Amino acid sequence: MLGTFHIGGLNSYLVAGSTVTGAFVLHVAEIGAMVVFYAPDISITRAGTIVEIHRFGQNKNSACCGVAKGALEKLPGNQIQWDNDTDLYYRMNTIEQIFLRDERWIKALPNQIFEAAEVMYEAIKDRIKVLMN
Repeated sequence: MLGTFHIGGLNSYLVAGSTVTGAFVLHVAEIGAMVVFYAPDISITRAGTIVEIHRFGQNKNSACCGVAKGALEKLPGNQIQWDNDTDLYYRMNTIEQIFLRDERWIKALPNQIFEAAEVMYEAIKDRIKVLMN
């Protein structure tokens, strides 16, 4: 085994483009395979608190999935604008656009973070398909 090749993401949505994906593919042995593992960034504490995590070396729980939570909090007040992608917040804006696209599904459920996680899962899967072709 050659080892792990990490590709960064925000809420596990690949922010790397085709150049990084091409580099990723070059790490696969000629007679070999690659495994792409992906999942939305969501956590639940042992006590059942959603979007918190107890990280190693910390004394208490801290927030997790901040991007998803932040974008989700903007949906009810219609604070996300279509095609808004500023240089300073490009990655956050990308997640907001994904949530805005599926806003009706997310808002329809009582526990919106779970639906948001499903929306992110599908977006990640679609992004990987595009980048691997």
